[in-house]
This record gives sequence, C-alpha cells and structure tokens, in this order.
Amino acid sequence: MKKILLKYLLLTITAAFMLTGCLEENEVMGPIPYKSDTRTDIDVNNPSTFNGNYKPLDYIVDPEKTNVLDILYLQGSINLFYNGSSKKLTYNYGLKYTGYNTEGDYAKQIELIDFPEYTVDADKKTVRFKEPLIINYNNETYTINSIQKVDDNLKTITDTASLSDINTQYTLCDPREVGSSNPKSCTSVNGAMKYIGYYRIESITCNNVIYTGGKNFAGEMVTNPSLLGLDVTIPITVKIQVAESSPLKQCFLKTSELNAYNLYYTDDTYMLTGSDYQGGLSSAFTKVGLIGLNVDDNFERTSQIEYKPKDTSFNDLTFGDAGNKVTMRLKFIEQGTLNASPVKEIENIPYTVNP
Repeated sequence: MKKILLKYLLLTITAAFMLTGCLEENEVMGPIPYKSDTRTDIDVNNPSTFNGNYKPLDYIVDPEKTNVLDILYLQGSINLFYNGSSKKLTYNYGLKYTGYNTEGDYAKQIELIDFPEYTVDADKKTVRFKEPLIINYNNETYTINSIQKVDDNLKTITDTASLSDINTQYTLCDPREVGSSNPKSCTSVNGAMKYIGYYRIESITCNNVIYTGGKNFAGEMVTNPSLLGLDVTIPITVKIQVAESSPLKQCFLKTSELNAYNLYYTDDTYMLTGSDYQGGLSSAFTKVGLIGLNVDDNFERTSQIEYKPKDTSFNDLTFGDAGNKVTMRLKFIEQGTLNASPVKEIENIPYTVNP
C-alpha cells in the first residue's frame, strides 16, 4: 500500500511541474561574466593560455606626430581567444590613437578573425608578430610589432561599445578614504601602489598661471619604485617640451636650458629609508612630491594627482631664471607594479621638430 501511495505522490508532483511548465521552460542560468586580475603566463603548448586582453606594446602611428605637441599613445584592447573547435587562435580589437585633443570613434574589428603568425617572448607575456599587424583608420595607419598581455579578461567589442568600455580603466587611491587596510585608501599599501605607473602631464602651474598640455607643452612621467625592507627607491622620469610661442618657456626653463626644442628631461632616483617617511608607501610618494587630490569630483580624484617636483634631498625644485615653483597635474594612463620594470620607457628626444 505504501509503495502505491509513494508512486501516486511522485506522479502527482511530476504532473504539477509539467502543467506549470517548470520542467520545460525553466532556463539554465548562463555563465556569470568573470573579471580577473590575473595574467596567466602564455604556454605555447596550451593555446587557451593566450586567452585575454592585450595592449599594443611596440607600434608606430603614421602620419608621424612630428609637427604637433602631443603624446604618442595607442589606447584600447586586442582580444586573443583560442577557438577549440577550429584549433585556431583568433582576435579582434578596439584601438585609437589618443592625444591631448583627440575625439570621435575608434578603429574596431568586431568579429573574431584568424591571428597572424607570431612568436612569444621569454617573459611569457609579450607576443611579437612575424610581420607587423597593420590597421588603417581615419587617415591613420597603426603599425603594431608586438602586444603584451594585460590580464585574462576578454573585452566586449561591439558597434555600440565606447572606447572607455574597451580600454582597461585604472584608478588611483582616494585621499578621502581612510584606514591602512582599506584598498581604496591612499594610506594602505594597496592604495599607495596604485601610484606606480605612467602619467600624462595635463597642466603646469608656474608663477600662479596655468598652462595647458597640447597647447603650451607636451609632457609625461613614469614612477617605478622598488621596496627592500623599509627602504624605498623611487626612480622618476619626466619629459616636457614647451612650445616656442608659449610664455611658459621663460617661466619654466632657465636660460641655460633653452635649446632648439625647449626640452626638459630628468631621470632622478629618490632613496628613502624608514627615517625619511612615516605611514608606509603612501607617505614615501608624498615625500617625493606625488600628492593625491582631495577635491569633490570622484572621477578626477581617482584618476589624477598633483606633482610638486623635488630634488633628491626632497626640497622643492625651482624653475626658470626667477626660481619659480611649479605644480603639475598628472593624468594616470597605465599602471605599473612594485619591484618591476617600468611600464613605459621615456626617451630623451623631442615630441616635435617644430615646437
């Protein structure tokens, strides 16, 4: 009797599910998008390790930007994806030359296409094309010789995606956040390490006058610290070329520094021991003049910093024949890593031959 009742109950429950459509119409949830901070080493014997988001590493933008004060930077992403069915490595991209004054759309390849022939460097992160990858867009040609893996994520490149959707977005720490264990706080180790990397100089304030990047000058900076115990080493490279017609030239450059290109270049290394700073890495950056913004706008606060140049004894640098103090506004472009190679090498060559 119990077996009959059990069988009847089972049939009733099954019929109820079928009538409500639960068994036939309930969809299985798709995979949750996965955002990874990891950057898996490329193993040529395991093609799926190529999967991820890459940045252009060695490239040329033509026509060359040799007659304008601008910073050469190709922004966006190249996706690599191994197709297990076809056994081929495929790619698509969204890329744009971005300077001080660039606007509009960007070059894009939406569908995945076969990847060109390549080699992989010993670092297991850099992929070099046997023949340069050439992209033509908006009267410009991007000739890309190598790319480097950023992380394991794949960017979604569509007709409606903006460049900000595709480009890897880096944020700095926030001076308004508090707590040494708060990853958003500048007083935390995690927050302080977000200062490491490559910046574009957006403006220079000299003698209380603000001068604009792309108009009065072009400039960039790299910070590349290392840590050994309580000793911090912070190499800082700065390059600025001032427009011949800009009054910034007299305010910023000494007579002895005026040259055919009005080029200012420094490559200094700051050595700090535990007695030179208090509060960890964040105060080490403050010591050399890198200061987080405490302003109302959250975007500006977490994407830009102030730089008050110091000498290697941590005294304020002065500029021009009058000994002017200078403050620079830096926009964060690309993140680096503690105890690693700089994300970009800044060479002591002018941006333009006709400043």
